[in-house]
Amino acid sequence: MKYVPNVLFIVIGCLMIWQILSAPLGRSLQIGDPGPWFLPTVLASLLIFLGGVEFIRTFRKSKQLPDSGSSQSKEVFDEGLVESGVETIPAPNWRSRIVFALSVIAYVAVYTYWGFSVSTFLFVSIAILSLSNLSPKSILVAILTALITTLFVGWLLAGVVGVPLPGVWIVI
Repeated sequence: MKYVPNVLFIVIGCLMIWQILSAPLGRSLQIGDPGPWFLPTVLASLLIFLGGVEFIRTFRKSKQLPDSGSSQSKEVFDEGLVESGVETIPAPNWRSRIVFALSVIAYVAVYTYWGFSVSTFLFVSIAILSLSNLSPKSILVAILTALITTLFVGWLLAGVVGVPLPGVWIVI
């Protein structure tokens, strides 16, 4: 049962590739134009790759786990599950999940009025802060990360790719 999500990723990626290969092109390509199927192909390949990696990791982990009756069973700490020297990150609490979901909705609403850069900066900073503790250092890191992410993605989309986005701060 634990293999199902990984196999599902691989199947969805393969179905996307099959759909892309069987669909008509729709327009003639110009020199240097990657075409309308470039991004879906990259995303499908990424789904197949990540699904395959996780499938292999899950398969290897299931072979390496000791049985539950042995003395080397799993130890649970407050920080997360420690299993054979690897610490996993616990799931965020419900407050963080609700704040993150509301920030996605607010991103769409703010994007309409204030444009790309302001809405992206607010979304990324709120998302990082909702998933971390609220210490002064984490607030500073969230703001700097949001600013760098906003400037880079704005430059990449508007400056390099040429996507006409409203309200983009471009640093050249």
